[in-house]
Amino acid sequence: MKNKKTKIIVGSISIAAVVSAMVVVNALAFGYFSNFLTSYLGYFKLSENKSSDLDATYYAKRYDEDTLTSKKTALSEDITLNGITLLKNDSGTSLPYKLGTTFSLFSQSCDDWVGAGTGSGSSSSGKNLKNCLEEGGFKVNDTLWNFYSKGNGSSYKRGSGSISFGDGEDYRINECPASVLQSESGLESSYEGTSAVFIFSRMGGEGRDMARGMVQHADSAEDKKKNYLEPDSTELALLDYISSLSCFDDILLIINCNNAPELGWVSNYPKIHAVLQVPGTGMDGLHSLSKILSGETSPSGHLVDTYVYDNFSSPASVNCDESVYYPEGKAPTGDDASSLYYYYMTYEEGIYVGYRYYETRYEDVCLGNESQYNYDYANEVLYPFGYGLSYSEFEYSDFSISNNDDEYQATATIKNVGSCDARGVAEFYLQKPYTDYDKENGIEKASIELVGYKKSKTLKPGESETVSISFKEKDLCSYDSKKSQTYILENGDYFLSVGSDSHAALNNILREKGGYSEKYLVASPSEKVAGNASLAASFKPSMEGEIDSETYSVDSTSGNKITNQFDHATSDDIVYLSRNDWVGTYPTTRGEVSDVVSTYGNRVNGGTASDPKNYLYKMDISREDYNKIRSTSSLNPNEDEGSSEKIRFNESNSLSLVDLRGADYDDERWDDLIAELSSDDMSSLIAKAGYGSIAVSSIKKT
Repeated sequence: MKNKKTKIIVGSISIAAVVSAMVVVNALAFGYFSNFLTSYLGYFKLSENKSSDLDATYYAKRYDEDTLTSKKTALSEDITLNGITLLKNDSGTSLPYKLGTTFSLFSQSCDDWVGAGTGSGSSSSGKNLKNCLEEGGFKVNDTLWNFYSKGNGSSYKRGSGSISFGDGEDYRINECPASVLQSESGLESSYEGTSAVFIFSRMGGEGRDMARGMVQHADSAEDKKKNYLEPDSTELALLDYISSLSCFDDILLIINCNNAPELGWVSNYPKIHAVLQVPGTGMDGLHSLSKILSGETSPSGHLVDTYVYDNFSSPASVNCDESVYYPEGKAPTGDDASSLYYYYMTYEEGIYVGYRYYETRYEDVCLGNESQYNYDYANEVLYPFGYGLSYSEFEYSDFSISNNDDEYQATATIKNVGSCDARGVAEFYLQKPYTDYDKENGIEKASIELVGYKKSKTLKPGESETVSISFKEKDLCSYDSKKSQTYILENGDYFLSVGSDSHAALNNILREKGGYSEKYLVASPSEKVAGNASLAASFKPSMEGEIDSETYSVDSTSGNKITNQFDHATSDDIVYLSRNDWVGTYPTTRGEVSDVVSTYGNRVNGGTASDPKNYLYKMDISREDYNKIRSTSSLNPNEDEGSSEKIRFNESNSLSLVDLRGADYDDERWDDLIAELSSDDMSSLIAKAGYGSIAVSSIKKT
């Protein structure tokens, strides 16, 4: 490869901490990137080369394969255990369950558990939900399980989602109808003496958004109008059937989904007394579920999403579509169908995504800034960001904030005031002042921003622990793109609060700052009373004047000035959402909605949008050049881009990786070493390079 040098770098990942306080995600999908945990657990130990003057290092094995596998499994289970989130648990219900309880597992998802996502995050395991529950000391209704796994219910399988940016796209829900269960001889009698569990699952993954409109993935007219993250009519009918059975006093709902589904419908089913959110568990994390169900471990996960009644209430959803820009001003037709065009998305919601939107708008209502618009937080948000219940209860006290030079520290005491051992979570949120300067210069600030969180050790009833977090003064800054065109620090009253979730923390700030209307206060599901002023405090940065546009205007590492870089790409035609005028700046649909129905990119059952306005930064490229790019030799793996020179594979150059220890970057032997690789070797080195570097026998790389 002429004038191109490639090195195989043997590296290791040093992970400072594994997040166990919040909900588990798919980092543990041990498939393509299993070396993530291999590196973390120290399968390779970095050692200095004492026998050479070279400034180089090497790796030596620390664990044998069996020990490594055991440690991977234990870590996976621990992270999952700390991430499972309890959303609902009515008093006097069965959760936690006694060991030996027999579960009747409803839904085709019981035998098709979502362990991860699609793409390189996918995983597989030899253990299914039944295996894991039985190994954890529970029993499973075999008659119902066999119905779903190999009987008449086995032909109903959830669509696999999407791979390869839309190829084979299938978002069918395809739940087994209640009528099929009712017609199965001997099935209903098997429910006696068991506890009902309904599993609600959805599939998502990399390379493609999940379906929003179900018009191409549902059969009935009713379901075609729905979105993928709400139950369809078949699922609801199945829940109706389960609820009608006298043998079940309560139903456990398990949300096995990596996205935030709409759960407002749960209130329509009085027998659903408990809801557990259990997202992708990887290859081994599912074993932890039994510990939660039995009460051996109390749930301590907290949400990393805001769960709302309608996902399309978010301003981000307005322009979350498949929009097309035609530089020539109109869509091509006929022989011009290959004309140049660009897909784009307009992020007019600005910073107001998730809790930064819902909580900020809530505060503005409480402060009387927009009460005339009748924004109703209680009918928008079901579970706030950071929310999570426990089998025990906790109290927060002794909240304080201090600073030393440019660093702030906040502390709070978590006390277990319940009846069982459990871990509590303290979440710390910051509020910056929203000033007249901000309004004049388009600087947007959310009401609260998470600046840190801590999970306590396992506390016995009556036991307490004091936890703390720290943050820098630079975290108080905001970016001023119009006037100062750099990071600025503003004078004024800043607030910090501790709480069990974002909404509880904001209510604490409202109580502390005052000036709110009591009638608009809405308590978080985690609060008995909305807000506690003792859990919030105000402070001011140490500064002179109202605006400091110098201190944080230079990159501390490079010394370069921090300023606008993309003014040439801005447009007066785009209006970004501002809390200074929620209604007047709320995002609008751009262009004209076409009658072409996309399988995923449309608004609910809408189509693509074409906008003839040339408001985007113009990409100055001819159709001829564009077509040349699309047919570039980079699509041919045997040719270097822009060159006819063949890539060298499978050569015998008598080189091993160790021969180039300490070699200069421009050493020509690198080309000879790389030429010894096969195309499969090279592909694997690149594709599996996440969080580590794989072994390659052809060059004796271990």
